[in-house]
Amino acid sequence: MASVIVRFQAKEANIEKAIEQLELYLETLDVSPEHQFQIQTCCREALNNIVEHGTQGQQESPLMFSLSLWLEKHPNRRRARVQITDNGAAYEPPTASPKPDELSLSGRGWSILQQWSDELSLTRKQGLNYLTITKRLD
Repeated sequence: MASVIVRFQAKEANIEKAIEQLELYLETLDVSPEHQFQIQTCCREALNNIVEHGTQGQQESPLMFSLSLWLEKHPNRRRARVQITDNGAAYEPPTASPKPDELSLSGRGWSILQQWSDELSLTRKQGLNYLTITKRLD
């Protein structure tokens, strides 16, 4: 099982640094361009939300995020699993998938994550958010 982990202070400039590291790693794993794009887009959406909304309320320590990706190889399938962890404010995902206004510049992130992942979970433990995105690569 191959893996990569990156950790950054949650600032806008660091989102692209994390995505660049992810892109370099995905290229070494023989992941199709379509799957690479979908995984990167999901990660970018999640990281943007952390940076934009994670500082709601007071923070005792700097807002941080980490992104971990590992590839699971099974006899008949391959899956990429991404876990994004942050110490920001708790996020409660929508229970329904509303269709955002076509001209809206925001509100599309959770829908994109749902559409382009095969499994999606968000939990909060001990002051940390854990978002896990699983994508079949077959």
